[in-house]
Amino acid sequence: QIMNTSFTMLCAGALVLMAAGLLFAAPILKLFGASDAALPYAYPYLMIYLLGTLPSMIATGMNPFINAQGYSVAGMLSVAIGAVTNFLLDPLFIFVFHLGITGAALATVLSQTLSALYVIRFLHRRAEYKAEWKSSLVEAKNIISLGTAGFIMQLTNSLVSIFCNNVLGATGGDVYISVMTIISSVRQMVETPIYAINEG
Repeated sequence: QIMNTSFTMLCAGALVLMAAGLLFAAPILKLFGASDAALPYAYPYLMIYLLGTLPSMIATGMNPFINAQGYSVAGMLSVAIGAVTNFLLDPLFIFVFHLGITGAALATVLSQTLSALYVIRFLHRRAEYKAEWKSSLVEAKNIISLGTAGFIMQLTNSLVSIFCNNVLGATGGDVYISVMTIISSVRQMVETPIYAINEG
């Protein structure tokens, strides 16, 4: 019941976020610090990326329900499928098909879709508990109350990124924002093993 409620809430949330993103893409990008020079690249990427909101949220949000049933290898595979596919499709779409930033976005959406399909197939066919379109108001309230703390943590991280990007954009332009993005990526690589051990 908890899993089915989560699945339904994830799908509904993804559709709302996708619609809001498609409607307010340009203001959101400017809020996050995108300059006029970066906007022609960021806008088409975001518009395509938003189409992958549903598969992205299913792949990420339903993966813990695979791990929780004891299928850790399958859980790892669902992540690996998306990562490896993205790794292979990015250079293919960008350099071979000359799609540029559009190719990068398409590669990301396709890889997330493959991950989501794997997760859904696993939870429908192999797992003991099957994911279905069902929901419980009581479980929804419990999920929201438990998830609020994590949501606030992620929200504050996002707000810090917004403020950083705007300050960096005002003081040093796109170069400063790019440097900060690289540093954040390196930091994420260092932090990932910690998160993985904690999750385990």
